[in-house]
Formats: sequence, C-alpha cells, structure tokens
Amino acid sequence: MGDGARSQNAKVDELLDGAVNQSSYDAATKMWAQLDQARIDDAAGVLIYWSSALYAAKKSIQNFVQTPLGLFDLNNTTVQ
Repeated sequence: MGDGARSQNAKVDELLDGAVNQSSYDAATKMWAQLDQARIDDAAGVLIYWSSALYAAKKSIQNFVQTPLGLFDLNNTTVQ
C-alpha cells in the first residue's frame, strides 16, 4: 500500500498492510497504535492531530461500527 512518507521501514510497511487488511477492529486499532509509534520512532512523520468521534444509534440498530480509518462498516449492521 505504501505509507505516503516514502519511508524505508519494513516494520512500518508490515503494520500498515496488516492494519488495512485486518478484519478485527481491536487488532487493527492495536496495529495503528504500533504504526504510530514506529513512525514517531523513525521521525518519518509527526502526528499533529488525532480525531476521536462519538456516534449514537437507537437500541434497534445493532453492530453499527466505525473502522480505525473513520469509515463506517455496515456489513453486519442490522435494524431490529
């Protein structure tokens, strides 16, 4: 996929590919955190802003989740 910073770090490449292709939200979140730390350690980039979002849904909406990229994964979302 490439990290956009043109770094030459195999660990960064591996974490990026793994996080993007991870089906588990929790595992992907851990990989993104490791990727952030690896980029900081390499000084290949500096995080200047991190956005956290909070969404609410009625109780009838089930499995409404947001990916680590801020996108909505509606594959398993149902309305009861």
